[in-house]
Amino acid sequence: MCNAIASVDRGSAEQIAKRHQCDCDKCISTKSLVSCSQTTKVSGEIMSTYSCSESLNVLNSRPDHAELDNHVRTNKWHALGLQLDLDNDELDGFRSACLGDIGACRQKMFALWLKQTEPKPTRQKLLDALRTKAVAEMYIAQQYELHIRQQLSQKVLPDIPDCPIPIDTVQCDIVKLKELIVGEINNKFADLCELMQTCLPNITREMFQAHLINEAVRDNPTAEKILKEFTNGMKWIDNQLDVEEHCKAFLCVFHKMGGTFLLASKQVKTQWIKV
Repeated sequence: MCNAIASVDRGSAEQIAKRHQCDCDKCISTKSLVSCSQTTKVSGEIMSTYSCSESLNVLNSRPDHAELDNHVRTNKWHALGLQLDLDNDELDGFRSACLGDIGACRQKMFALWLKQTEPKPTRQKLLDALRTKAVAEMYIAQQYELHIRQQLSQKVLPDIPDCPIPIDTVQCDIVKLKELIVGEINNKFADLCELMQTCLPNITREMFQAHLINEAVRDNPTAEKILKEFTNGMKWIDNQLDVEEHCKAFLCVFHKMGGTFLLASKQVKTQWIKV
């Protein structure tokens, strides 16, 4: 888990974009954050250099189901489906068939989209759809593009064929992992609560936008409720990738707050990396 959490330590994708000064025509045309033949510093680590053609190949290639399930967890699945040129009646059918289960509806929507051959489903098309006014999932798009960027640097994002072969991944002891992560939060619970109370409205807003707390906590927040909501969320996660994303989102919020929150995020991150 350490590599994934370690990738949080520098600013947002927006800040990365500001640092990227490449004016290559291809880079401009993709409107993406991936740079052309440059070494870019992301998350406090130097990524390997990659070419503009590699960037375009990845962005114009087909994602797989697991990638979308792990990194594009929007509740606006219906609006996103329409932006991806899916049929409205079929999307409405998913809502009925899944009895309103957002996660199940989203999975069916993505499955339908990935079956398309013309136009071909691509990562770039999905990023563009997430950023439309109708969907407006800027945070999810930002995090997804950062994931693509990080994977590109490791050259592990090939084009997915129409009928991908499932790949088994090695899983750690997920129950033990969650216990250790929650234990680190509990060890610092009082200090974190004291810190969060200093700017509770702001931290509440950021936590809600990162999908880490529900509306009830947002409307009547306390630092204790926010931390409990984060740790309780662990109970409903059953794979390592989702645990990593849950933790990264938490650290990103603290990092964005700056100041003492930034120092706290580094300390929590250090303990989680040891886990």
